[in-house]
Amino acid sequence: MFKGGVEAHSLYNDYSVGTTITEKATDWIKARDGNPFFMYLATTHVHHPFTPAKRFQGKSESGLYGDFVEELDWIVGQVMASLEEAGVADNTLVIFTSDNGGMFNLGGRNAAAKGHQINGDLLGSKFGIWEGGHRVPFIAWWY
Repeated sequence: MFKGGVEAHSLYNDYSVGTTITEKATDWIKARDGNPFFMYLATTHVHHPFTPAKRFQGKSESGLYGDFVEELDWIVGQVMASLEEAGVADNTLVIFTSDNGGMFNLGGRNAAAKGHQINGDLLGSKFGIWEGGHRVPFIAWWY
């Protein structure tokens, strides 16, 4: 019923998604040449499967989940740096948020076993009724 999946997947590498979208986003910001813009950047970080780029693997003390968080931090840093380089950081509103709390799948449980608190001190996780599944980070930054 669906055709082209095998061919499409042969061109796709989970481990390069973060690097690729970061390069495309930062290049796009620079190409705006100081003109106003709206950009929506949705990463796969830190959604399952946890597939950090090779250079982030082993960087954290929380397994692949933590390494994926490290890569997300790098992505945000690269975008923020490109705003500075483009000279638009002082007139840009950046919003960072998520769609739900963290999930205690195998990767999440492994990170928790190493001391990482995916949802902080909140009770519960994704798919649950407790606030750990519903409260999300929300950071608004305006230089």
